[in-house]
Amino acid sequence: MRLFFGVFPSAPVRDEVVRTLERDRAWVPSLRWVDRAQMHVTLQFLGELPEDRALVAERVARDVAPAHAPFSASFAGYGVFPNPHRPMVLWLGVEDSGPLVRLAQALGAGLGAEGFVLDERPFHAHLTLARIKGRKQADEVRHLLDGARRPSTAACEVDSFVLLESRGGSYLPRATFALGGSIKPETAQ
Repeated sequence: MRLFFGVFPSAPVRDEVVRTLERDRAWVPSLRWVDRAQMHVTLQFLGELPEDRALVAERVARDVAPAHAPFSASFAGYGVFPNPHRPMVLWLGVEDSGPLVRLAQALGAGLGAEGFVLDERPFHAHLTLARIKGRKQADEVRHLLDGARRPSTAACEVDSFVLLESRGGSYLPRATFALGGSIKPETAQ
């Protein structure tokens, strides 16, 4: 199974992101835009894992979660990966991303101690909005980035993170981990 840890913004914030992007979605309709229900911040990507390794990842997350207090996050400003000259992913940045960075680093340290091979690039907190394919889309996205517009959202409370399975273009929650020891009922995203 293909697994990763992520944080889902609240449903109202995801709705706000979609409303904020309406004009820009019309500007570049050919992009493969992420579905509202699937919008998340990836903390750690684990890749293909057998069940026994997935259980180890869950144990690491259960150990990490209580050490991190819930926090607020808001999203603002477009960016692209890997760079503006060759954009492949359009994203919305996270303002004051320190708590997300610390959470991702703690998860990475715990997973690394258990022998998981993780991405060596520095963590960059972002909400993926769209995938960019081809030169025409890249040119349109560069034009969007050159504009003065800086979309932003209200803050949302982050009180948990999720171990997700990527299956057929959908993300299925496998386990939810409450931050700071708070109680978080298992709910579908």
